[in-house]
Amino acid sequence: MNDNKGEMDNGKNNPLSLYHNLRKSGRLQYILIIFIFILLIASAVFFIINVNRVVTETAISSYQTNELEIVRETARAIQEYVYVQTVVLGRTDISNIEQEVYTKFVDPIRLLKNGDAWIYAPDHIVFDKSADLPTEYWGRSMAEIFALQKKNGASHYEEMTADVTNAREGVGYYVWLPEKGSEIAAWTPVRIGNYTWTIGLSTPLAEILDATGASAQIALFTYIILVSIIIALVLLSIWIVTDMRRRRVEEALVESEELYQTLAESSPDMIYLVDREGIVRYASPRAAQAFGRTPADLIGKRIDAIFPPDVVRHHMNEITGVMTSGQSRQLEVVEPHPDGNHWMSARLSPVKDAEGNVTGILGISTDITDRKRAEEATRESEEKYRLLFEQAGDCILIFEAEGENRGKILAANSAAAQMHGYSIEEMLTKNIADLDSPKSRTAVPDRFIQIFNNQRLTGEATHIRKDGTEFPIDINAGLLTLGTKKYILAIDRDFSLRKQQEKALKIANQKLQLMNIVAWHDIQNKITGLRGYVELSQDMVENEKVKAYLKTEEDILRVIDRQIQYTREYQQIGVQASQWVNIRETIKNVLMYKTLGPIKALVDISDLEIYCDPIIERVFSHLIDNTLQHGQTATEIRINCHETAEGLMLVYEDNGVGVPDRKKPNLFTPGVAKFSGFFMFFIHDLLEISDMSIAETGEPGKGARFEITVPKGMWRMKEVNA
Repeated sequence: MNDNKGEMDNGKNNPLSLYHNLRKSGRLQYILIIFIFILLIASAVFFIINVNRVVTETAISSYQTNELEIVRETARAIQEYVYVQTVVLGRTDISNIEQEVYTKFVDPIRLLKNGDAWIYAPDHIVFDKSADLPTEYWGRSMAEIFALQKKNGASHYEEMTADVTNAREGVGYYVWLPEKGSEIAAWTPVRIGNYTWTIGLSTPLAEILDATGASAQIALFTYIILVSIIIALVLLSIWIVTDMRRRRVEEALVESEELYQTLAESSPDMIYLVDREGIVRYASPRAAQAFGRTPADLIGKRIDAIFPPDVVRHHMNEITGVMTSGQSRQLEVVEPHPDGNHWMSARLSPVKDAEGNVTGILGISTDITDRKRAEEATRESEEKYRLLFEQAGDCILIFEAEGENRGKILAANSAAAQMHGYSIEEMLTKNIADLDSPKSRTAVPDRFIQIFNNQRLTGEATHIRKDGTEFPIDINAGLLTLGTKKYILAIDRDFSLRKQQEKALKIANQKLQLMNIVAWHDIQNKITGLRGYVELSQDMVENEKVKAYLKTEEDILRVIDRQIQYTREYQQIGVQASQWVNIRETIKNVLMYKTLGPIKALVDISDLEIYCDPIIERVFSHLIDNTLQHGQTATEIRINCHETAEGLMLVYEDNGVGVPDRKKPNLFTPGVAKFSGFFMFFIHDLLEISDMSIAETGEPGKGARFEITVPKGMWRMKEVNA
C-alpha cells in the first residue's frame, strides 16, 4: 500500500505527468466549448427553419382565405349571369356562354404578376380560344391535363383534381412546372340546373411571400441569426487562440524537456554527460547497455571505474582538451565492451553555465564497428579484384562508353599491354579504335550500338600491335554501369595459336580427303573390273550350281559397290566450315533437279537461314527421294517451320503410306530401314554434326512426318529489304 501511495505521489509531483494532465484537461475544455457552440448553432438553425415554416404557413393560410372569398364572389356572379342567359333568355349555346363567363368573370380576377384564374367543367377546360393553349389540352378534364403535364414535372395535384371532378370546394397547392415552384390555390363549384363548373385561383408561393412581406421577415430573422453566429464564432476563435498561446508559453519548458529526454532515451547513439572531475552525470539506456549495465550503475561513477587505465587516460585527455579550449572535438577510438572491442565515433561538446564557464562535456558516441568491418571487407575485395585484373592472362580493358571521349581506354591490365606491345601508360593514351586493324576498325560503331542495346558483344576481330603486326582476338564485351556513369568492359583473348592449329587441321583434313578420294577410286575401279569378270564367267559356264555361285558373287559385289557409293556422301561431311545457309533457296534448287510427277511440293518457310554444313541440301534431296520411292500414295509434300521453346522446328511431311510403328525405333540405324541403304543414317549424322536432330512423328497410313530441331542461336530469319 505504501509503495503504491509513493508511486501515486510521484505521479502527482512529476512535471511531465502534470503537463499531460493539464494538456488533456485543456483539450477537454476546448471540446466542450466547441460542442456547446455547435449546439447553439444547431438551435439557431432550428429556430430559423421553424420561423420560416410558421411565417410561410401563416402567409399561405391568409392568402388562401382571400382567394377563396374571391372565387366565391365570382361564383355567385357567374351563377346569376348563366341563369339569366339560359333560363330568362333561353340560350342553349353553352360553349359561347362559357367563353363569355371566362372573359367577363374569371380572367379579370387573376392575382399578382404570375397568378392564374381558371374554370373547369367536370370533363373539359374552359379557356380563351385566342390564347396559346396546346391543342392536346383541348376538350380534356383537369385530371387528364395534369396527367399529361406530369412528364414535364407536374405534381401534388391529385387532391385538387379530385375536388374539381366531384365539384367540391377546397384549398391547396400544386406544381405545374418545377421552375415555377409551388402554386397556392383555392376553388369553388358553380351549379346551375344540370350544368356544373369549378372556378379557381392560383398564385406562385414566391410571389405570395414577397407580396405579404413574409420573405423580408424570414430574411431579416436569418440575417440576425447568421450575424450573431459569426460574431460568436469570431469571439470564440479569439478566445481559443489566446488561450492556446498562453498554454504554449506555459508548457514550452516541459515540452522541451520531454522532447530531449525522449530523444536521449530512444537514440541508437550513446549519450552521456561528464563533469570536470570525470564523474558521469547522465548516461542514456543505450550507453549503459553497451557495457552490460543500467544507467543507475553508471551515473555518479568516475570513468576510471568503467574503463581500463589506458582508455581512461585517453578519454580524460580529450575531455580536458574540450574543457580547456571550449571547442567541440570529433574522434574515433577503440573501446572495450563485454562482447569485445568496438570502434566508436565520438563527438565531445562543452557544456557551459550561465556565465559561460565550461562545467562538463556532452558526449555522443556511435558504434561504427560494422562500418569499419565493411570498409575492411571492401578494401580486401578491391585488392582481390585488383590482383585478378592485373594478373589475368586475358586482355582486360575498360573504356569510355559515351561522350566525345567514347572509346578512350581508362584502364588496361598487364596482359593487354603485353599483347599489344605497349606499356600500360601508353595503352591509357589510346582509343579502342586505335587497337583495331583498318578492316576491323569499320565495325567499331556497330559494336557500340550493340552494347548500348544491352546485348553482350561476342565475336572475332583483328587487332594491331605496336610493331604493326596483326593478330586475331576473341571479343567478349558488355556495358558496365558505376553510379550514373557508363563504361564498357572488354575481355579479349589472342587466338593466333588456335588459328594456326585450325589451319594445320584443315590441311590434314584436305590430305586425308585426297587420300580417301584416291582410295575410293581405286576400290571402285577394282570392283567394276571384278563385276565384269563375274558377268563374263556366267556366260562361259554350263553348270547351274556354278552359275548360282556366280550370281551370289554378283549380288555381293553390287552391295559392296552401293556401300562404296554411300561412303562418297560421307566424304563431303565436315569438309567445308559451317555457314549461314538459306533453306528456302536450297530446297528450291533441290526441287529443280527432281522429277516429282503428280506430287505437289508446298514450301512455307519464308527466308529462313540455318548455320550448318553447306551440304544440308542432301538432307532434303534424300527425304524427297524417300517420298518418291516409298510414299506410294503420296500426292503432296509440305515443308514448313515454327518457333519452339528449344529453338526452331523444321517439318518435312507427305501424305503417303507413312512409316510403320515397328520400324520407327531403328529408322536411323544403318542398313535397317526400308529407305535406300544408309541414307537415313547419313541424314541423322549430317544434322548431328551441326547440333541438329531429326525424329519421325508421322501416323502410319496418313503419311511420313520428319521433325528437324534447330537449337537457339543456329537459325535466323533473313531481313528482306522493302
